Amino acid sequence: MIVEALKVIAYIGFFIIVTILAFFFTKYMAKKSSSLNRGKNMKVIEALFLGNNTKVFIIEILGFIYVVYDNNSHLLLLDKYAKEDVNIENSHFGNDSKEVNNIIRKILKQKKNIVEKAHIKND
Repeated sequence: MIVEALKVIAYIGFFIIVTILAFFFTKYMAKKSSSLNRGKNMKVIEALFLGNNTKVFIIEILGFIYVVYDNNSHLLLLDKYAKEDVNIENSHFGNDSKEVNNIIRKILKQKKNIVEKAHIKND
């Protein structure tokens, strides 16, 4: 009976050790992969998930801001702005994501016809 209790305690201890190691390994891999994916000339400023497999990205590439629609079957460029025209600092996005969401939704409303035509072509 004591031997069986020791086995259970050993299994629980082993499970805890493996869980802790998996946690730290996952954190290490996330940190390493995020540093590998950083580009010098491109960064995703904001991503808005609108539903299943539907996303809108605000991407900065070489001084231009692109608003891109993605539904996993195709990408669609909604709009392109010069960075100077947008006049929004990157730190602003992190502080007020509701305003960014409103901006994206306004752009989507303006481009609704383009998105609907793209869906019709793919169906």
